[in-house]
Amino acid sequence: MLQVGAGGNVLDGWLNTDYQRHPKCVFLDITRPLPFETSTLDLILSEHVISTLPKESVSRFFQEACRCLRPGGILRVSIPNLTGMCRLLCQPELGPERERIVRRHQQLFRAGEAISYCDVFNDVMHLWNHQYIYSEDELDAQLRQAGFTEIRRANCGESIEPRLCKVECRPDPEAFSPLNLIVEAVR
Repeated sequence: MLQVGAGGNVLDGWLNTDYQRHPKCVFLDITRPLPFETSTLDLILSEHVISTLPKESVSRFFQEACRCLRPGGILRVSIPNLTGMCRLLCQPELGPERERIVRRHQQLFRAGEAISYCDVFNDVMHLWNHQYIYSEDELDAQLRQAGFTEIRRANCGESIEPRLCKVECRPDPEAFSPLNLIVEAVR
């Protein structure tokens, strides 16, 4: 089981990797070929990592992940959800949900500041060095092009694969669920 971009979310029993130096993490640059034999991994977890890479690098990572996973292996990807962010911005009837997200974002990341949903949107785009934000359709197309045969939507903390349950470390996942896109791609 491989976790890419683990940062401070070190999972027991996983090979936890990151591009930055973190305790209990092995250095791994996922823009390069992965250093694993073909069909040797059961699971790969990528939580809010691929959106920090150029689209071309993500395409190569998906191909490498597909190569390294055993048949039936799963790549779990969690990223900001472009469609969800736009829906909250453009649909006035979602105002109460948008305000709830603004308040929670403010508590977690901008204490004491008066912020708007536009601030939340821009924070998602820029504070965490995101380079490309995906819609579900765009992510699905990239995963299928890389060779994944089944792609299913997942909720934070939930999976049909028990080892993928409760692996995310995002703060207050329920509050931010409209802004997150989680999929599991099966080889």
